[in-house]
Amino acid sequence: MRWIFTICLFISFVLPHTAPTLSQSESASLTILHTERITHAQWSADESHILTTSEDGTIRMSHAQTGNIVWERSHNHPIAGASWHENMIIAWDTNGTALLINAITGEVTDRYYLDQIQNAIWAGDNTTVMIYSPNILNLIAIQDGLFGTGLFALETPDPILSAQWNTDATRIFTFHQSLKTIIWDVDRGDAIGSYQFAQDTTGIAWSMREDQLVSWGANSTITLWHISSTTGMMRVRDFRHSRTFVIGTKWAMDDNLLITWGADETARIWDVMSGTEQIRVRHTDWVTGAMINHDGTKLVTWSYHFAYLWNAQTGELIWRVSQDNLVSGAMLNADETRLLTWGWDGTARVWDISITDAQIQMHIRDDRLFNQAF
Repeated sequence: MRWIFTICLFISFVLPHTAPTLSQSESASLTILHTERITHAQWSADESHILTTSEDGTIRMSHAQTGNIVWERSHNHPIAGASWHENMIIAWDTNGTALLINAITGEVTDRYYLDQIQNAIWAGDNTTVMIYSPNILNLIAIQDGLFGTGLFALETPDPILSAQWNTDATRIFTFHQSLKTIIWDVDRGDAIGSYQFAQDTTGIAWSMREDQLVSWGANSTITLWHISSTTGMMRVRDFRHSRTFVIGTKWAMDDNLLITWGADETARIWDVMSGTEQIRVRHTDWVTGAMINHDGTKLVTWSYHFAYLWNAQTGELIWRVSQDNLVSGAMLNADETRLLTWGWDGTARVWDISITDAQIQMHIRDDRLFNQAF
């Protein structure tokens, strides 16, 4: 089943879509332009700058108000992603090189080599980073702007699909191609637990409390599991989308909510304790990502060329923006007056969403008319 899901996901990106062009009055207040797909975008902690990386081989820091380039680094290979913590950035390319970069000056202070890097994830502080490829996972200390001591090393013939830290960075959770998740003790370097999932599983996510996880996949179902050292893994309940496969799930609001999205063109918010669906928001194409704000009142989703902002308690549309190709991601700023989006058209855009009630109602009306046509 997993190969069927992978093929379907690939087809969704390479075949032309039929969603109509939306005429909209607003325009981005800032556009950062690369020549190829943007693979990562992020505000600085004080929102004064925006980091972008691209398949055109550039890593760029831009001023968040003017778009002026503060510094830029060009690389010989496409940049696949980046991870930013305080004054240090790790960006990795498609050729097996991770660059450690001073976020203020743009200086590349060190390099780390690992074939087929999939991700680099900082621990809770900026002293340790997890870098993994399909068959190798390393935890590395960062010392004086350099890749330092290796703290943990894992080599596995069973390819790693995803990995995450626990809250206090004492454990890591890996999910493998065999559809097994393994818990690793960082200090001891040992596996201290493992759990096997069904054949149609495509992803998992652990809760912050580490006593629950969710799995999802090709059968339109998200399953909640309780984890105990004495009873093992026990199925608690299922959360069902209406048809076809689930693309992703996130925990939210101290593990009290689940945000789910999928190929059924919906994103949903669920109450974990009761298993009830809180809201469901519909799109005109597959939903490929979602996030909720800090107080659980706004939901951001992206689908095809569009990013959407919803009232997370009523499901009403607040705002919608579009790019010239697929949207890869979106995020709100801290006071929720701006929305950052990026995607396959080689742009990252900042949208002013500090809008009036009248504008909101106009947008909701236009969206209802738009959706009634399809």
